[in-house]
Amino acid sequence: MRKINFEKYDKKRKEAKIDILELRDQLLKQRANSKRSRNQNKQFLLYELAKNRKEKMIEKTGPHKYKFK
Repeated sequence: MRKINFEKYDKKRKEAKIDILELRDQLLKQRANSKRSRNQNKQFLLYELAKNRKEKMIEKTGPHKYKFK
């Protein structure tokens, strides 16, 4: 029968716990304010512009078939 070395076991458990706690701390940190955020209305308008541009450039001719206008 294999002997269990509790010292190694405890050491591994503590290291794993420390790793998890460090990860939790990183996730709980406030994001930096340097991250750019975009207004929702502006985001929607940009989406609509891109959608309209795509519709003007490409025409659907059949299932899975497109051609340029």
